[in-house]
Amino acid sequence: MFPDKAIDEITGSDMLQIAKSFADAERRSRMEAWKGLYKWARKTRQVTVDPCDELPDFPQHTPKAKNVFTDPEITALCELPLRDGALMQILFDAGIRKQDARHLRLGDLRAALDRFELVVLNSKGGKDRIVPATLAVTRRVNELALLDGLADTDYLWYGMNKVPQCDVEIIRTHPIADSTWHYWWERCIAAAGVKYRNPHTTRHTFATRYLRMGGSAELLKEALGHKSIQTTIDLYVHLDTTDLHEEFERIFQT
Repeated sequence: MFPDKAIDEITGSDMLQIAKSFADAERRSRMEAWKGLYKWARKTRQVTVDPCDELPDFPQHTPKAKNVFTDPEITALCELPLRDGALMQILFDAGIRKQDARHLRLGDLRAALDRFELVVLNSKGGKDRIVPATLAVTRRVNELALLDGLADTDYLWYGMNKVPQCDVEIIRTHPIADSTWHYWWERCIAAAGVKYRNPHTTRHTFATRYLRMGGSAELLKEALGHKSIQTTIDLYVHLDTTDLHEEFERIFQT
């Protein structure tokens, strides 16, 4: 917006114009990045005046309740035949993105002391992270490995090659294509007989269930791979109507 201005030439009015360029729902979190930049600039003495000091306090956006999968729907999807049900279990129990799922190999489920964990490589932002594997994920992925005779280098999400007059060939030697992944998703949704939702809804479902069961936003941030705790708070730390009713009943009946 101001290509001819150096970092110490941006004024409070300029910063307000930058803030207004963002949608209401994201303005607060976007400007946190600018505040961080100028905090660093003052610390390194590149500026003497922080234009962010002139910004108003932007209200926190309260997102609408996420249209997450219900417990019966989760059960229906995870109880699909093992080749698909185990993959659904990963999505609901680990909260990984579709891009992460596409590149997940058997060897990315590894033992750590007396438990297992999923290693998510080159996730959003180019960062790696580790997500604890639930007992259900560990058991079902190990069963899948036995069923299909998987090696550590095999990808968990698979493609299919239909050979005339032969059985369908399962392909795990390279990451599943994006379009094939969506075909897999639509096929599983139809087979389970549940309402269609975007695949990213499994991530929202994971986060919502985690918080409802008393998990902390700080640890959820690490599990989801968010760069900022503010992103996690803005997206997930809210109560929907069902949560509110349950909380009222718990408090006022004691």
